[in-house]
This record gives sequence, structure tokens and C-alpha cells, in this order.
Amino acid sequence: MMMAMNQLLILSILWILMMILSIYMNFWSISIMIKWNILSFNSMNYEIMLYIDWISILFISIIFLITSNIFWYSIEYMLIDKSINLFMWLINLFMLSMIILIISPNIFSMIMGWDGLGLISYCLVIFYQNSYSYNAGMLTVISNRIGDINLLILISLLISLGSWNLMFYNNLNKINFMPYFLIMTAFTKSAQYPFSLWLPAAMAAPTPVSSLVHSSTLVTAGIYILIRFNSILNTNNFLILILSSMTSMYAGMMANFEFDIKKIIAFSTLSQISIMMFILALNLPMISLFHLFTHAIFKSKLFMCSGILIHEWMNNQNIKYLGNLINFKPLMITSFNLANLSLCGLPFLSGFYSKDLIIEFMMMNKINMIIFLMMMISMGLTLSYTIRMIKFSFMNNLNLINPLFFNNKYKYMNLSLLNLSINTIMSGSLMSWLFFYKNNLIVIPWFFKTLIIWASLIGIIMGNILFSLNTFSIKILFFIKSLFLLNFKYLISIKNYLKFSYFYLPFENSWLEFTLNKTPQIFFNKFSVNLFNEMLLKKNY
Repeated sequence: MMMAMNQLLILSILWILMMILSIYMNFWSISIMIKWNILSFNSMNYEIMLYIDWISILFISIIFLITSNIFWYSIEYMLIDKSINLFMWLINLFMLSMIILIISPNIFSMIMGWDGLGLISYCLVIFYQNSYSYNAGMLTVISNRIGDINLLILISLLISLGSWNLMFYNNLNKINFMPYFLIMTAFTKSAQYPFSLWLPAAMAAPTPVSSLVHSSTLVTAGIYILIRFNSILNTNNFLILILSSMTSMYAGMMANFEFDIKKIIAFSTLSQISIMMFILALNLPMISLFHLFTHAIFKSKLFMCSGILIHEWMNNQNIKYLGNLINFKPLMITSFNLANLSLCGLPFLSGFYSKDLIIEFMMMNKINMIIFLMMMISMGLTLSYTIRMIKFSFMNNLNLINPLFFNNKYKYMNLSLLNLSINTIMSGSLMSWLFFYKNNLIVIPWFFKTLIIWASLIGIIMGNILFSLNTFSIKILFFIKSLFLLNFKYLISIKNYLKFSYFYLPFENSWLEFTLNKTPQIFFNKFSVNLFNEMLLKKNY
């Protein structure tokens, strides 16, 4: 307890200092580079570099803000856990790995933070130490190792250029296909299609971990390095446009038919990260960065609210059992729906300032009509699953939990929600005025402006319809998972697919998830049995 309180105090002070420092560095255009040359060999400099500017300082301040509130939250959430000190140390190392990644323009120094995120995320996903957590952790770490391999290949190829300082290269397109390795690296860490499978599996981690991972650390690492090294992606943007639009639309569809509250918010994160990737592919990295910062604050609050719901509902994560929460948990449900409305882009919450810019700049660019329609559908789907969650929390009458079980004495949890609620209201406007403001007037035709309104109205109507669909939506979810999570095995018999999968498979399993989740356990079980037999034979002889 004392350890958490001390860390909370330190991080709160650092958050305020970093925010003031970022304002100062932005106003005076100050940037600092620190270089340590370890070795020079064959005209190749093996060096560690740190690059500090207002972007990195602002990102670090947001990480300190979210982590300090997570420490507040974890004091009560992890109170009865015997390993709470280990949990706090893992959170600190996770935060430190992300900070190393943020301030490293050199791939050689960046890989320390990159691999640190992968290793500690595995330790956090398997924190509860059961078979589901173990399989989810193995799936997470194996998926992320694909990106690590691409990063190692890129490091070896950059030796031919004599430097690993990727930020200083303007164009790598003439040199084979180096940018594609960077894109693949970012796609695996940010769970873009076809590497999206590990994201819902990582929900096996404790809720404070999910709040940190999906807001400002692991999932955002991929998009952040693409923003930092945007200068080398000039002619590779079409690949990012296609895959990000597909991911955003499919993630929105899966969130609309999912009933696990943590997985709904996880698919929401995936959809928003894809939107950041999409606007980055249109050569607008600062708007992508703006949405990354605003999204981090309200998404961490969404996961914190879901954790309180899971506590109160006796570890139940099914939203069908929610309802009438305004009568029992007014502060929590107000914070929950405030974050939901910010996710929708309601004026004048934090999500509005970045999301409105994204939609308007998307309409001003000349892009493929199919990609444009996919992104507009994903915008409508965001409203749809948000309205669905709000209606389940407010208007559902299937509340099966006795309100006498409710605990309204969560002092530290409520303080963290209150702090993040204030930031959800104010952060978007403050960052827009202080960092991302440009005196430009955006004028688009009336048809495009009304198209945003029509997409929003269709999303609201669809969310109201899906609120009343239960069994049918479960069957639809299986079909979408067959496309999104590569469930080829059962698509062969498409006529009886829905009926067959509903009775044969568990609810959460698709082909790839079913196979990869079980493979590590089977392999290591056989390995341990063979090892034990060999030791037994040696002992007998």
C-alpha cells in the first residue's frame, strides 16, 4: 500500500512538470538530442540516442497521468491479491519500456523498449496464472515476436546505410523494401489485420493492465513509431489505407455483436487505432498523434469503469446482466457514459476535437470510394456499439444482481474516475489550443457535412436495434469471426455454418484462436513429460 501511494505521489508531480515542460518546448521550438557512441567498426557507428522534444514530453506526461490514476485504482482493485507488489513493479517496468521507446530515434536503442513491452506484457497477461491466461499470454507474445523479427531484419538491412538513426532518413523506398518491414512491425504491435487475434486474448490480464495497454502503451507503440518515422512511408501508404480501413470496419462489427464488456472496449480500441493508421496514411501525422493523445485518456477511463462493473457483478463480464446502474452507481455510470460520448465525438468533449478533424480531412483527400465508404461505415458502427453499451447500462431491465451487494465506498477508484473525467472534458480543447492549433478554415461541401450526420443517425438506429437482438447477434458474431479471425475450417460448410459452430464450438473460439491457444500448452506438456521420463530412466540406470 505504501509503495503504491509513494509511486502515485511521484507520478502525479512528474505529470504536471512534464506538461509544463512540453508547453515550454513547443513555444520555444526546443529539442534535445543525446548521443552515446558505443563502438565504431567498418564505418558503422553503434550508438544509443535519445531525442527529446515537445511530442515525446507530452506523450510521457500523458503516460504519467494515466499510470498515476491506475495506481490509485489498483490500491483497491488489487487489494486482496497477495502479489500486489509484484504487480506494481511490473506496471513500473512496463511504463519505463514505453518511455524508452518514445525517446529513441535510433532502432538500436528503440529495440530495448520494444522488447521490454513484449516481455512484460506477457508477464502481465499471465498474471492470474490459469490455463486461459497462459494460452492468451503465449498467443500475445508469439504474435508480437513476428514484429520483433521484422524489426531485427530492418536493423540488419540498415547496416548497409551506415546508421540506425531512422528518423534522419527522408526516403527508404529506393532501397529494396525496407519500409515494409517497419510497417509489418507496427501492424503486429498495434494489432492490425491480419495480426488482430492477440488483442481480445490479452483481456485475460487484470483490468488495470488493460487500461494501460489499450490507452497509451503496448497497442499505441506501433502507430507511434509510424508517426515518428513518417518521412520514409511516402509511397507505401496504400497498403496502410487498405488494411487499416478493413480492420476498423471489422472491429466495429465485432464490437456490435460482442457481449463481453472488456472485449467490446478492446475492439473499440482496435477500431480507433485503425482510424489513426488511416489518417496517418493520408500524410497527416499530427492529427493522428492528436487523436492518439485524446483517445488515451477516455479509453483508460472506460476500462476502469468496466473493472468496477466486473467487481460489483461478481466477476461477470456479460453486458446482458447490466441495467438501472444510474440508481446504484451514479458516479461510475456518469464517468462511463462520459467516456462513451467522447468516443462518439460528442461536442465539445475531448474526442470531438480530433475525430472531427479526421473526418473532415478524410473527405478533403482524394481516396478510393470503397475505402471511403468502409471508413464511413466504421464511423457509424462506433456510434452503434456505443449506444448499445449505454442502453444496456441504463435501460436494460434484466439486472440479476442484488443491489445489496454494491459497494459504494471505493474511495481511490472514484478519485481516479473523477480525475480522468475532468481530463476527458478538458484535454481535447487544451491540446487543440496549445499544441495542434493552426489558423486554417476547413470548408467542405454540404453533401459531405450531411453525410456525417446521416452516418451518425444510421449508427444510432442500428445500436437501438442491436440492443434487443441476443441469440441472432451471437450467430452473426460467429460469421464475422470467421472472416476477421480467419475461421476457414468452418467456412467450407457455409450452409450449416452458423448452426454447426453454435453447438460445436465454445463461444469464444475461432479456428486460429482455437488452434494457437491450445498448441503451446500441448507442446510444453509433451516436452515436460518427455523430460521427466528421461530423468526417470537415468535415475534407474
